[in-house]
Amino acid sequence: MFNKRKTLSAAIHLACSGVVATGILLSGMASAEEEAVKLEKEEVTGSHIKQLDIEGASPVAVITREDIELSGLQSVADVLRQTPYNSFGSFRETSGNTFQSQSLVDLRGLGSSRTLVLINGRRAPASPVTGGTGVDLNILPLAAVERIEILKDSASAVYGSEAIGGVVNIILRKDYEGVEATATVERPSLPGADAEGGSFAAGGSYGKGNYIATLEYRHKDIIYSRDRDWSKVDYGDGKDYLTTEGISIFGNTVYHAFTDGRFEVLGPCDPPVYSGVYSYFGEDVCTYPYANVSAETNELDRANAFLYLDYEVNNDTTIYAQNLISRVESFGRYAPAVGFMFVPGDAPGNPVPGEDIFMLHRFAAFGPRDDTATNWQWDTTLGVKGTLWDVDYDIYARYNLYDSDIIGRNYILDSQATQEVLEGNYNFLDPFSQDPDHLAAMERMRHDTARDVQNKYFNTGINLTGETPFELAGGNVAWAAGYEYRDEDYQDIYDAERRAHNVIGSSGGSSKGDRQQYAVYGEAQIPVLDSLEISAALRYDHYSDFGSETSPQLKVRWQPMDNLMLRASWSEGFRAPAMIDLYAAGAEDHPFVKDWTQCELKGIPADQCPTQQVNALSGGNPDLDAETSNSWNLGALWEPVPDLVLEGNYYDIELEDAVSTIGPQTLLNMERDGIGLPSGTSIVRDPNGNITLLKYVTANVATREVKGFDINAHYTWDIGEWGVIKPEATWAHINEYLFQGSPDVKKTDIIGDWAQPQDRVQGVVRWDVKDFTVGWVVNWTAAMNADPHNIDSYTQHDFTFTYHAGWDGDITLGIQNAFEEDPPIDTSVDDASNFYPLYPIDGRVWSLTYKQRF
Repeated sequence: MFNKRKTLSAAIHLACSGVVATGILLSGMASAEEEAVKLEKEEVTGSHIKQLDIEGASPVAVITREDIELSGLQSVADVLRQTPYNSFGSFRETSGNTFQSQSLVDLRGLGSSRTLVLINGRRAPASPVTGGTGVDLNILPLAAVERIEILKDSASAVYGSEAIGGVVNIILRKDYEGVEATATVERPSLPGADAEGGSFAAGGSYGKGNYIATLEYRHKDIIYSRDRDWSKVDYGDGKDYLTTEGISIFGNTVYHAFTDGRFEVLGPCDPPVYSGVYSYFGEDVCTYPYANVSAETNELDRANAFLYLDYEVNNDTTIYAQNLISRVESFGRYAPAVGFMFVPGDAPGNPVPGEDIFMLHRFAAFGPRDDTATNWQWDTTLGVKGTLWDVDYDIYARYNLYDSDIIGRNYILDSQATQEVLEGNYNFLDPFSQDPDHLAAMERMRHDTARDVQNKYFNTGINLTGETPFELAGGNVAWAAGYEYRDEDYQDIYDAERRAHNVIGSSGGSSKGDRQQYAVYGEAQIPVLDSLEISAALRYDHYSDFGSETSPQLKVRWQPMDNLMLRASWSEGFRAPAMIDLYAAGAEDHPFVKDWTQCELKGIPADQCPTQQVNALSGGNPDLDAETSNSWNLGALWEPVPDLVLEGNYYDIELEDAVSTIGPQTLLNMERDGIGLPSGTSIVRDPNGNITLLKYVTANVATREVKGFDINAHYTWDIGEWGVIKPEATWAHINEYLFQGSPDVKKTDIIGDWAQPQDRVQGVVRWDVKDFTVGWVVNWTAAMNADPHNIDSYTQHDFTFTYHAGWDGDITLGIQNAFEEDPPIDTSVDDASNFYPLYPIDGRVWSLTYKQRF
C-alpha cells in the first residue's frame, strides 16, 4: 500500500530516454514503452526541482487514492496512523486532555513536532490547540485527497523546520473530471463509535480552466469507559479498595489530617451514585465509580468544503486558487470534579465540631464535566505559475486562520466553594440535598470554563526551477531556488478563573506570541553519468524569536544495472521552538527538592540531605534555541524479475538540544555536578545560600538517537481471466533508540520498552477480478517490555469487498479488525488512554459504502 511507484526497470528506462510529454506516468503494470507515451516533469516530495515521477534519491512511500479506498478507512488521520513508519503510533482524539479534538502523526517516534506535514508541497500550519507542536489531521478532507506521499528522510534543507523524522505530503485532487457521491455507515461490535458520513466531488473544465469541488461530512459516536473491559468499573471483592478498578477514594470521605490522620465515612455513600464503603489500608473510605461516567474517546463531527480553480491565461501562464474550510466539533466527558476541601472546626455542618478536617469530596451533584471544542479552519491560496525564459516559476500568497473555542461545563469555583462551606450553605456531606440554600449555593459555585485558541498564518513565496546550459554525460544540470516568508500570530487564552488557579477540576496557563520567518534556498541536481546523479540543497531560515539556522543536504542516486538502484543522503536539520514552549505563561509552584549545594555548605552528607519546599516558577522560555539534527539514509531498490520490486532503507538520526521541561530537582543535580544550567533556567539564592527562586522552564536539554531500517516488497501478478493480484509487505524496524532527558542522566536505549515497539509490519493484498475488488490488510505491532509485565504483540486483519456495478456505482462491504482482536491494554502498566495511539479500541467494525459516479 505504501510504495506505489513505477517499476524500477521502467523508471530507469524513462529516466535515461529523455522523453518528455504531457500527462502523468501510468501505473507500475504498464511497460516502459507504454509509459513513455505520456510523461512530464513535476515537483516531487523531497525536492523543489521538477523531475520525472520515478524512484529518485529520496525514499518516498506513496499511498494512492485507490489504496485509501481499499483500506476502508475514513479519515486522513486513520490512514496515517496505520502506516508502519508511524513507529510509536500517534495521538488520536481522546477524552480527558487539552488536545481532545486533535489527531496527529509521528514518524520514527521522534514526536509529532518533528514530522513536517505539507499540503500540495507547502507547509501545513501547526494547530494552536497543540501549542504549535503538531498539525491537526482532523481538519483535512479525505474526499479531496489524491494521494499521500511519505518522505522517509530528513529534509530541512528543502522545507525548513520540523522535517527531521520525515515529511508527510498530502496531495489534493486537481485533475478530476466528473461527479461522484459517496455514503458510508459503520457499526462496531462493541458499544460506541458508531459512524456515518458522506462526500460529494465534482470536477471538470470551463473554457481554459479546470475546477474541482468537494464536500465531506462524518460523525462518530463517543466511547464511554463503562463500555470497555479494560476501563469499566471493577468492584473487586466489595471490601478491599486495592482489588478494584475504575473507582476512587474521592467519593465523600473525612480525613482527620490534623489529629490521628485516619479516614472516616460520615455521610451517605450508597450506590448507584457512590460505589460504597471500602477498606483502604485498614480504614473506611467512601468511593466513587468514576468510570461509570467518564469517556475514553470523544464524539466527533467533521465537515469541510474544498475548491480548486485554475485558468490558463496563455500557454506560459496559469493562475490558480485553492480554498479549504473545515469545521470539527468534539465532545468529551469526564467524571464530576473532585476537591481536597478544607473544613474549619467551627464551620456549620462540620461532622466533627471543633476539629479542622479535610474532605475527599466528589462534587457529584453537579454532574459530569462536559467539554465541547469547536475548531474552524479557513485556508486560502492564490497563485500564478508558468514559464518565463525557460524557467518555471510559481508565485503564491496564502492565508490560514485556525480558531478554536473550548467550553467546559459543571466545574467548580474554588473560592466560592470555600465560602459556601464556611457559611454552611453547601451540604458537603449530602451533595444531593434538595434544601433551597444548598441548591442556591451550588449555582453560585458552578463555573463554565472557556478557552479561546487562535492562530493567524500568512505565507508568501516564489519557487523557480529550470536547467542550466551545462550538459554533462547524464544530461543538463537542473536547479531550483526560492524565497519564503511567514507571519504567525498565536494565542491560547484560558478564562480568568483558571488563570488564577481558582477552578476545581481544571487548570491551565495562557500563552500568546507572534513570529516572523523568512527563508532562501537553492538546489542542484547534477547528472554526472547516465547512471549517476548527485543532488545538493542548502537552505537558510531566519526567525524573529530565536535566530537563524542553515541546513545543508547531499544526495546520490546510482543505477549500476537496469534493475538495481542505490541511493544515499546526508543532511542537517532543525526544529524551531514551538509557540507554547516559548510563550507559555509562568506558573508559581512549590516543589519538594534536595538542595545539595546548601547541604554541602552546612556540612550535611549527601545521603542525609533533607527534602525541603522551595519557591519555583515553570512555564515557557523565550531564550530557547532551535533543536538540531544530523541524519544519514542509505537505500537500495532491486527488481529481480519484472513487476517484483524490493526496497530497503537504513536511517540514522541524531537529535541534539531537544526541548524538554526540566524538573526542579534536575536543575539542582546539574548545579551539584558542575553542569552549566540551560539558558532561561536559574537558581536564585540569598546571601546565605538559601533558594529564593528556582526557575525550571522548558530548555534545550534532551538528546535522541534513532537508528533503523525499512524493507518493502511489492509484486503485480497477472493471472489472466482470474484478474490481477498485487501483494505488498512493509517492515519498519528500529535497531536503537537512545534517549537522554537531561545532561545529569545517562543515555538509555528505550526501544522495545512500553510504548516504543521495535517492529511494525503491514501486509496488503489487492485482487481485481472482473467486476470485483477484494482487499486484505494486516497490521502487526511487536510485543513490548513493561517490567515486570509484558505487552503482547497485536495483529489486526481488515477486509474490503467491492462490487463495481454496471451503472457506475461501487458497493463496498468492509470489516475492520475482522477477528475482533482485543488491544493488549494493561492498566497496571499505564493508563488505558496511553495505549490508544497504538491500538484501535472500536472492536470489529462493519462498514457499508456506496459510491455513485455521474
